[in-house]
Amino acid sequence: MSLLSGGVRGVRCQAPADRDQRFQLVLRQEFTDVAAHIAALRKDASFLAPTGKAGLIRVDQAHVLPALVPTIDNYWLVDSGPHSDRYGFAFTLDLDRTDTSLTHTCT
Repeated sequence: MSLLSGGVRGVRCQAPADRDQRFQLVLRQEFTDVAAHIAALRKDASFLAPTGKAGLIRVDQAHVLPALVPTIDNYWLVDSGPHSDRYGFAFTLDLDRTDTSLTHTCT
């Protein structure tokens, strides 16, 4: 099984008992915000549109590990209907473009 980055290996294979320690492992991964990455690539700030309907902020976000940054292909908002306070979003990854130099095998 191939997993991405050392910290995630620690979280997935042997999670520290301390919740704060697990959170720190995730923070050190230098995750990339998918919408911000697409906005920068396409030079189009509309990809940073709010996901909250009332508060007009980006309530929800998706982040990927460094090995997956080259795989980010597209991102868009999804209308979640009148019964939700936020828009959904979706994104696609082209996994053939994974930077395998940043992956390792979990044992």
